[in-house]
Amino acid sequence: MDKFNVTFRFIFSVILLSGCFSNDRHALNENNSFYIKAEKFRKNGDFNNAVEAFSQCIRHSPGSYKAHLQLAIIFEDNLENLSGAIVQYQNYINKSPEKNQILIAQKWLRRAEEKYYNSLKIKYEDKDISKSLDAEASTEIIISPQDTGINENSESFFYVVRSGDTLNEIAKNLLGDSQHWSLLYEANRDVLYSPGQLQVGQRLIIPQLNPTQNHN
Repeated sequence: MDKFNVTFRFIFSVILLSGCFSNDRHALNENNSFYIKAEKFRKNGDFNNAVEAFSQCIRHSPGSYKAHLQLAIIFEDNLENLSGAIVQYQNYINKSPEKNQILIAQKWLRRAEEKYYNSLKIKYEDKDISKSLDAEASTEIIISPQDTGINENSESFFYVVRSGDTLNEIAKNLLGDSQHWSLLYEANRDVLYSPGQLQVGQRLIIPQLNPTQNHN
């Protein structure tokens, strides 16, 4: 009888626990099926799959602000992707209603920015930064229709991702405003799992701005 009661309570507890979670991919944060999957990957040390699952959570449930924070932490602590961490910390700060946690995230953002700045400082130490960047840009940014094989009336051209690039920086340099990073992300959803997951050598489509989007 006792054995039956223990078994029954175990089964009942499993049913209750399963009811606490939603398999809805459109649910918010911890109730999202992709978020739950991502947490399992993260706890098992499978950070690349965790990034993909958290990104899927955001894609299906844009209001899942906690997924941005989890991505930022993974990028900073586990994947050494500081530019990705910076983007995701900022996304979390912009979307989260948790005021106390936002203050903490702002400190983490500043820490990631300082680490990123120091890494660039070391990279370009004893170099003429402006000349180095100009040289890289001249060889890696494809802006001419003749160079790309795109018709002159085409609405877009391509950019090849360099080390240290972020969507914000690319948008500022090529579209005139860092706020246009979301346009870049939308135009390249097929190759970007998340806004912060840029890979050196990736070929990104740079869309042409509509007159209403151009601040110049």
